[in-house]
Amino acid sequence: SSSTSIVNGVMSQQLTYTYVLKPKKTGVFTILPASIKSKGNTIGTQPITIYVEKGSVSKKPNTVYDIVARKVHLVAKVNKSKCYVGEPLVLTYQLYFNLNIRNISQNSIKYSSFWANDIDVDGNTIKAKYKNEDYNSVIIKQIVLIPQKPGTQTIKGLSLDVVASVPTNKRDFFNMMTSESVNYTLNSNNIVIDILELPSEGRPRDFSGAVGDFSLKTKIDKDSINVNESFVFGVEVSGSGNLNLLTSPSVDFDDALEVFDPKNSDNINMSSRGVRGYKKEEYIIVPRNRGVYSLPTVDFNFFNPQTKEYVVLNTTQKTIKVGGARFDNG
Repeated sequence: SSSTSIVNGVMSQQLTYTYVLKPKKTGVFTILPASIKSKGNTIGTQPITIYVEKGSVSKKPNTVYDIVARKVHLVAKVNKSKCYVGEPLVLTYQLYFNLNIRNISQNSIKYSSFWANDIDVDGNTIKAKYKNEDYNSVIIKQIVLIPQKPGTQTIKGLSLDVVASVPTNKRDFFNMMTSESVNYTLNSNNIVIDILELPSEGRPRDFSGAVGDFSLKTKIDKDSINVNESFVFGVEVSGSGNLNLLTSPSVDFDDALEVFDPKNSDNINMSSRGVRGYKKEEYIIVPRNRGVYSLPTVDFNFFNPQTKEYVVLNTTQKTIKVGGARFDNG
């Protein structure tokens, strides 16, 4: 290497040759002087004596890349390795690190044969164990997956580009420890999931496709009104499972009732616990004639993966009394 400096208007140059020597045996060795000619003069160094003793050789390679490979890990894990078609599962990518890292960049990944939706992660760093060692840890990516077909499915590993800072055991001008920035690509493990077909035995002919654990209810906001006034009839399916892929139950109203298109007010949350919440539809209904009306019952069915059984839910019948100024006893 070479360097040039100018001090008080005087320029000087320095040329440095560096050799890395690796002894092949133990003993005492003398490195003979090196010499160079400059301006007609020969300049030489003093001989150097080196004592080589037998020592232990590290079993671990110690390049900066080897250090990163030992101290930074990306792990994929899933909350269940076996599930049914339509049953949500949660896939988590967790980063374990004992070096300072920055510029984390995720490479794209596809989840074939799954419906996929990212979960918001807080990015907080915690202390965690990895292979019985203490690490800093953060969840990089978390996804709800809902399998669409049966069979053994393999989810390929996620690739992550990072810049890691590896300490050099050297100090800078201010006596601070220095580090070397290393561009490094992490690859998580693959995930294998056994997807089971939904059983045919006991399956309702009008199976909704719902997989999970659900409840069903209907509600009216009034039990008596006048002609040409309105009331609201609500249908709600709540619970945990593939709510986001479901269609609300159909409702068949009396032809004597004027029914407007329903207002949808779903509240579905996706988190590390899976998919939870409710689907709700509210119908505004206006009776044009007096009388007592029986409102329809509603049916809903689903497959419960815990009990491995199909469940059929039915609501109770509700009535509403319609009177008012137009009511005529004659």
